[in-house]
Amino acid sequence: MAQIHLQCIQMRSNKAGWLGAKNEENEGMEIFYTEDGASNWKNVTPEHSMIRSMFFFGLETAYLFGYVSVEGILSPTVFFTHNKGKSWGHSLLPIEEDGRPLSAFIDFSCKKNGWLLASSDPFSTILYRTRNGGKTWGKVGHVPIAGVPVGIRFINEMDGWVAVKAQSNPSCLYKTNNGGKNWRLVNLPFLSEETSPAQAMTCFKPVSLDDLLIVPVMTDDGSTKSLMFFTSHNLGQTWKASNEIPFTGGGALSFIDAHHGRAIDAEAGAVYKSKKEFKKWEIWTQADLLKGTRCLHFTDPHNGWACSKKSILHTKNRGKSWEEIQFTIH
Repeated sequence: MAQIHLQCIQMRSNKAGWLGAKNEENEGMEIFYTEDGASNWKNVTPEHSMIRSMFFFGLETAYLFGYVSVEGILSPTVFFTHNKGKSWGHSLLPIEEDGRPLSAFIDFSCKKNGWLLASSDPFSTILYRTRNGGKTWGKVGHVPIAGVPVGIRFINEMDGWVAVKAQSNPSCLYKTNNGGKNWRLVNLPFLSEETSPAQAMTCFKPVSLDDLLIVPVMTDDGSTKSLMFFTSHNLGQTWKASNEIPFTGGGALSFIDAHHGRAIDAEAGAVYKSKKEFKKWEIWTQADLLKGTRCLHFTDPHNGWACSKKSILHTKNRGKSWEEIQFTIH
């Protein structure tokens, strides 16, 4: 088997879930599914594909962005499954003058309505939309952003956000309220007041839980990386900011529900837990086992899974202690 490096894990129950891993031979991703609590993983990657990004929607549904070879030419494609990867459909993206995407981000607000943000050389960012669960896609238009896109989130057919990595910019978040036709820079007031122009900032993909919107933001002054969280109950009209926590080596986040969140600083192996609707974060535990963590996903307040490049970890007590899972990939 080719050398693979784990990239993300999303368990959808305590037994079943998805795993994404980078294949070092073809520069693409491989997709796996488990039904025994992450001990055994079956390769469910679509045949003859080169996968670049993924979006898992529940226990049985997944959407992937990648390429298929059509008459010797790599064509950008969205793959979709509704049966745990047992079979896949696909749809070619209607990309013409925009060029070949270098990266793409997918989000669905429901089973039918989805969006794909594609960034192509020379850095043109285009939004596409589906209204039929990914069977066909249409171009919405150009998204005028200053920065490198890192995620997209729509909570309904009209309201959506694009998160970017920005340098010397007053914010790293853009919003649409008309389905992606028009975009504006979101003012995160605490960030603009406390962040110097020399700092780089990265907004991660927004999370919506009930009526609460959460935007994690990492700042980097060249020597220190920190993470803070902005929350809003009115779609971003007003914001509240959390305290900062270390994020020196990157790491991973998981929001369990509107009251529980966890963050892992990969360099220190430190777990932070949220309080007061994510406005306060405090250290929860620290373990060498967690160093190098790159993904985190809780299925309920007690059970969570994390992965590093080569290992999968599990907690049964809210992230207080972790054990490594011995797993097999088939």
